Amino acid sequence: MMGRHRREHHTKADDTRHTAAPPSNRASTDERGVAEPAGEPLRALVAGLPGAAVHIRGDAVWFNSFAEALIGYETSELAHVDTWFATVFPRDEPRARQIYEGSRRAHFSQPDVLTITRKDGTSRLVEFSGYTGIGEEVWFMRDLTETRHAEETLHNREQRLQVTVDVAGLGTWEWEVNTGHMVGDETARHLFGLGDKPDQATYEAYLDRVHSDDRPRLEDAIGAAIETRSSFDVEFRVRRDEARYRWLHVRGTVAEDGDSPGLRVIGAIQDIDDHKHLNERLIHAARMESLGQLAGGIAHDFNNLLVVIQGHLEFVAAESSLTDGATKRLDSIAGAVARGSDMVSSLMQLGRSTAKTAGTVDINAWFEAGMDTLRQLVGENIAVEYQLDSTAPFVRFDEAHLAAVALNLATNARDAMPRGGVLRITTRNVPSHDFPVRDADQPAVEVGVTDTGVGMDAATRDRIFEPFFTTKAPGVGTGLGLASVYEAILDAGGEISVTSTPGSGSTFTIHLLAVEPDAEATENEALPIERPVRDDLIMVAEDDAEVLELAADILRSAGYRVLEALGSQEALEYVAAGEKPDLLLTDVVMPDLSGPRLAARLVDQLPDLPVLYMSGYASEGSAGVKIDDDDLIRKPFSHRHLLERVAQRLPRNQR
Repeated sequence: MMGRHRREHHTKADDTRHTAAPPSNRASTDERGVAEPAGEPLRALVAGLPGAAVHIRGDAVWFNSFAEALIGYETSELAHVDTWFATVFPRDEPRARQIYEGSRRAHFSQPDVLTITRKDGTSRLVEFSGYTGIGEEVWFMRDLTETRHAEETLHNREQRLQVTVDVAGLGTWEWEVNTGHMVGDETARHLFGLGDKPDQATYEAYLDRVHSDDRPRLEDAIGAAIETRSSFDVEFRVRRDEARYRWLHVRGTVAEDGDSPGLRVIGAIQDIDDHKHLNERLIHAARMESLGQLAGGIAHDFNNLLVVIQGHLEFVAAESSLTDGATKRLDSIAGAVARGSDMVSSLMQLGRSTAKTAGTVDINAWFEAGMDTLRQLVGENIAVEYQLDSTAPFVRFDEAHLAAVALNLATNARDAMPRGGVLRITTRNVPSHDFPVRDADQPAVEVGVTDTGVGMDAATRDRIFEPFFTTKAPGVGTGLGLASVYEAILDAGGEISVTSTPGSGSTFTIHLLAVEPDAEATENEALPIERPVRDDLIMVAEDDAEVLELAADILRSAGYRVLEALGSQEALEYVAAGEKPDLLLTDVVMPDLSGPRLAARLVDQLPDLPVLYMSGYASEGSAGVKIDDDDLIRKPFSHRHLLERVAQRLPRNQR
């Protein structure tokens, strides 16, 4: 009775649930509690499957609980085959019916993916595969939505990663340690110069491209990583072709293969050659800047000594009682002062403390005008050849500095060819994107200075522009020539580089930005210089006592009255005490108060006071204020030069 009662109960529930189904679809219940339609063994099998499945018999559709959960409908809602297709496959109905009809004819269907629409309106990607018996079909359903989403996410991530790798120029590689098998992608092979030889790109082939000085370091780093199961990070040079080595950066790690006891080394590699050389240039520029500041400070103090020596030398030379021997010695001292002045000029250039009077220069015309001078400088056993591009543009350069650049490079070439040779000077119109400049759209000119001399090794090339570095014998060179060339080119907004190998000569290549030529300047009409009169009072402000005394002596020898102020404070005290000088002659750089600041203080009290500055620094010198050339006399100065400039600045000689 209990069994019968239980059977009747489930039959009633089944009738309630499948109201749209024919009576033959009524189910019984087996020992597992699974609904089993009476006389329907295939439907009973579908009901017991562990996944979503659909049974179609004629026009009737029935699906198990897993399918109900997948599509959100109950069987009673989609009991007819037309309702099933129209409701579940609104997007893919024609294709779904095509698959259905095909499976009926072939008795089975290959897995295919369709989009279904759930009762709640959401869509799912479902894989269908079917089996057809006599008059009835079973479709198996597998939800692929999350799988496909995961696959798309992974694909998108891989694409983004590949774009990142491509943009960064990264190459990837993998080496199986036990077998020696090496696999590198196209970028990695290209970086090692093995791009067209994938079959030959073995681990040894990669290592053979590494610079002999760097290979032990690279192998040691990889060996240590294998030993400790850790990562490694190495920079090294690779010979990609016969021309030169390039710097590469590799990072890698060691992974244990889960399928075998072997180890794999996996890494990424990148070309850092441009970055490496840029970093070296920045370091070199910083070192040059520090040395230049040091040199400029030394030159300033040395300049004051030259002022004193030259000034007193002129006083002594003016005496009529000198013997011929004394005159000869004085001439020798004067020559030494001149050489010292040239050295100071070079030191000032390193510190960028020399005056900048840059104008536009026709580079071809300038070299043509200096042909004879260069030929005389290098000597008869060296042929000087010119290859000047007629389209070479104007450049902006201080002509005095340009002359120093040319003479220094020619002298360097001459010394590199003791047995004679050829010095070749070339100009060429080039686009500025060929080298790093401030304005990439501006045209440029390339100047080449090539010799056929002894050449240089890499160690010498790397230091050739350093201040005080020289390959000449002690006492022969100062090591300032090429250093001042480097600074002059840098000051002009250009760059200079050198290529050389021992025994094959050297080429110095200069790049300068092109400019439009200036309109011709109108020469100032010479002003008449009146002789000093009795009432002219000059106040000299200078923190170096010897320079102060010398300047005062020169002025007094010409008839001027002089107030000597040892520093800015004494100058202020003179005016506070009621002194009214006709001219202030002041040093630019002083410890307590700079010359321009002193002048500003005094002009507040004496509005008509003219000022003449004296300094070995540039007009934009360390006082931090730009000084016009008309208001500046540069040290060391001669008696005549000082007196002329003082006379010009006096009020009665001003227009």
